[in-house]
Amino acid sequence: MDVIGDRWSLLIVCAAIRGKQRFGEFQESLGLAKNILSVRLKKHVEGGIMTT
Repeated sequence: MDVIGDRWSLLIVCAAIRGKQRFGEFQESLGLAKNILSVRLKKHVEGGIMTT
């Protein structure tokens, strides 16, 4: 829960479930700044939620 506890992280996981796989796809669908998206995705990989 620590990894996906904030709003953006949960939206990223939902986008991944809907089939988003590439950085640009996440950014386009969520309208999230690159730096925030990058940090959240890195957190998900480190937490074992997503893989590269």
